[in-house]
Amino acid sequence: MKSSQNVPKCCSGNLHEYYGLRNTSTKSSFRHSRHSTVRVAVWIFLIVIMLSGSCIAHASSSFVIRRHIGPRATRNIKTATSTRARRMMLQKKNLTTTTMTMISRFRNNCGRMGKFKAPYRFLSTTTTTSRRMNRNGDNLLGTTCDDINNVAIVGGGLAGLSAAYHLLEKTIVNKNEEGYDSLRLTVFDTAPVGTGGASSVAGGLLHPFSPRGKLIHHGIEGLDATNHLLSVASKYEPKCILRDQMYRLALTEQHEQQLRETAIKFPQHCDWLDTHDMNLVCHTTESRGGLRFKSGKVIHVPTYLQGLWKACQELSSKSGGDIEWVLLQQDEQEQEPSLPPPQTQEEWKSMLRRFDTVVLSAGAGLLQDQLVTTKNPEKSDWPVQLVRGQSVELKVPTTTAPTPSYEAVLCGKYATPLVDSTKMLIGATHEFQPEAMPVEEVVKDLRERSYSLAPWLWDDGVVDTVTHGWRVQSNRGPKGRTPILGRVPPSTALHDNAWIFTGLSSRGLIHHGLYGDILTDAILTNDEEGMFTKHDHLQWWKKYMDKT
Repeated sequence: MKSSQNVPKCCSGNLHEYYGLRNTSTKSSFRHSRHSTVRVAVWIFLIVIMLSGSCIAHASSSFVIRRHIGPRATRNIKTATSTRARRMMLQKKNLTTTTMTMISRFRNNCGRMGKFKAPYRFLSTTTTTSRRMNRNGDNLLGTTCDDINNVAIVGGGLAGLSAAYHLLEKTIVNKNEEGYDSLRLTVFDTAPVGTGGASSVAGGLLHPFSPRGKLIHHGIEGLDATNHLLSVASKYEPKCILRDQMYRLALTEQHEQQLRETAIKFPQHCDWLDTHDMNLVCHTTESRGGLRFKSGKVIHVPTYLQGLWKACQELSSKSGGDIEWVLLQQDEQEQEPSLPPPQTQEEWKSMLRRFDTVVLSAGAGLLQDQLVTTKNPEKSDWPVQLVRGQSVELKVPTTTAPTPSYEAVLCGKYATPLVDSTKMLIGATHEFQPEAMPVEEVVKDLRERSYSLAPWLWDDGVVDTVTHGWRVQSNRGPKGRTPILGRVPPSTALHDNAWIFTGLSSRGLIHHGLYGDILTDAILTNDEEGMFTKHDHLQWWKKYMDKT
């Protein structure tokens, strides 16, 4: 046994000298022993005093808080791990300045205890707490690790991976001060990362403006939130960002006027190009000029999702958690963890029962696979429509394709580059009927509607692939098409603590980061009402369903 490893450096090799128990002579041994005993007793007395002070401070502060705001709020305040967070909560309860000063003083006294801080933690009536913060650094109060330990996310597209990343990002754990229960996160999907669902076939055009040049609701905030996720994902998949600009054509006099006004209002995001300059870029003779979105980006969404998943894996590894992607299909080669897809609601409930929190973000699959029930079996009670979109990948010979035209151009439809530099994507159809439009009709329809964007592409290109996917389009409201965000109504839920994130419509890329951030704040604080108070426009779907 090597006890010297635990001995402080200042007493290396001589414990008697460190504690004042030197035995230099027989005559003085008793005297030194007596003095050392007194010293030890003094130290023990001081330790007892400090520990008692910590206990009294904790008990006194708990009494003051409970006296003024009641036991329920006391539990929330105990989970706050900083003086600033406590003070913010207390101010909301209108405590007096004197009371807040007393609580801060007690907290600071306990904080100065150094290595004797442990008894304060032992006396706490709450379970071990991890520090959960949003990207602004604000503490999310009222949530313990025991509340959210095991999370299932059904659907790993833009919405699902945004929720996954934000949950992991906000779970910040100080292992030196507190114990914690790591977050286990499981994503269920019918395809590998970035290869299934509407997200994998999205056009990837990131910008904050409507077709008429108006700034969409939460456009700038959404752009910032998505850029944050892009900066993370691009560390693992740098090729996910294909271009850092795009162009919108003006084909009519009215449209030209609208886009010119946009350039004047938002010079930091776009500038106006006259007819000559725009035709040089797009090689079209029909434009009246247009906008260059200099703050926009062209994203290859499948590659972006793969990078974001790798970022989630890295976050989980650093925090000591566990993360897994489970395929809901029979994987004969057993290359990925897989399960047979549930066929009934009872099978879904059985599969999700072991999780304490469930996020439903499967898009069209929520309705197609009956993950959310409806009162009327023949018609959905949810305020959404399922829209099929088909796009065409055109292969262009490098000998005939003008180099400047490998830029993203949009005006109603869009033409955008792909990872393969010899291909361009033209999209997309909007189909509401159950039967898919035949390939020949898809090509004909898209050619008629997008020829003015890139005539050289249709003249020289060859159809290589037709892609398709279903998206959930929410009903239009005062703020445009706002997603469905919040807790699943108990009557339609597969789980006691189920949340929903869907209905991003055609704005999945611009809004998935922002609304994933908002939703995970509500999940971690178990406060849907607070989310609706701060973002009143998100209540629209609840009001709709209450009427039906």
